[in-house]
Amino acid sequence: LKADAGGANPFAGEAMDTRSSYTIYVVPEGSPLKGDNVLYFPDSVSKISVMLRHYLPAGGLTGNVPLPTISALDGKTGSLSKAAANAPIPKLSKQELTNYLLPVMEKYAAELKSDPHKFVAELRQQQGNTKLDVQQLVAKQVVSPAFQYFKRGQPAQSYRLQPGGTYPNNDNLYLVMPIVRDANDVLYVRFRAPAIPASPADYPKSNLRYFSLSQGDDISYNLATMFDADMKVDADGIAHFFIGDDTTNNHARAKALGANFMPWKVRDKMLLVYRHMLPKSDYRYGNQNVPLFDKARPREGQEGSAFIGEYAPTGLMLEERVYQKLAELPEL
Repeated sequence: LKADAGGANPFAGEAMDTRSSYTIYVVPEGSPLKGDNVLYFPDSVSKISVMLRHYLPAGGLTGNVPLPTISALDGKTGSLSKAAANAPIPKLSKQELTNYLLPVMEKYAAELKSDPHKFVAELRQQQGNTKLDVQQLVAKQVVSPAFQYFKRGQPAQSYRLQPGGTYPNNDNLYLVMPIVRDANDVLYVRFRAPAIPASPADYPKSNLRYFSLSQGDDISYNLATMFDADMKVDADGIAHFFIGDDTTNNHARAKALGANFMPWKVRDKMLLVYRHMLPKSDYRYGNQNVPLFDKARPREGQEGSAFIGEYAPTGLMLEERVYQKLAELPEL
């Protein structure tokens, strides 16, 4: 981002004395508008969403500054006017309805036709007394196939899964580890941590801006995140994690082993998401060096570790009683 006249962007290595303001233009492709801070969208699109994302904001969710002002831009004259009211956010997009909901409904229709009594009984058991949530149903359709790549008794691997069904985010690269838990199991995870910038002045020459580890679930909620500066990294550069029930004994065992501890926040299915934000294109161990997962091929050989080695998270599920008896960190 280029700061407005008289300002400077510290994240680009520019020295600044005071906070700067920024102006961003969001225009259709083919627009005559050129210059700094222009975001283009396909001219065939009539409705778009614009997001402002804050990472680790100081002074509250907005970073202790006012929210942006939004104006309508006349593409021909360049004049600004008051923006129209926001369009309602659709419950489901046309793409979601076509790609995800329709196959679910077709599957339900076939099952209902085959055995109506069994279908109704299973549907009641699945939903219980809760109201059917179509958005959650779609989320499960998008996310649930990932859990087939978890194999109990084998080391858990992370993959660069296809981001279909989510907002595209070109600045973040994700590796995802699908986990299915049994009872009070504890997940052990390790990876070699990238070096992180110590200050904004370091950002232009850093391999990446930020990394984190997040617990997601099969209905697309992100329920817990630990970011890089809060992680303990050992003398060899490895970050070790145990994720389990939030008990005194579990915390104490992780501390005794010199590892990080995260309370298990999801249900029995977890998508552990390892995020690299703004990795440089030439950073050898960035998540972008892991090819997107191809569902038509076997999972073997598509693990993150096959491409960036121990910089990709790997893990192991442990019974809680086994975890409590550990005298040293597990071998993978």
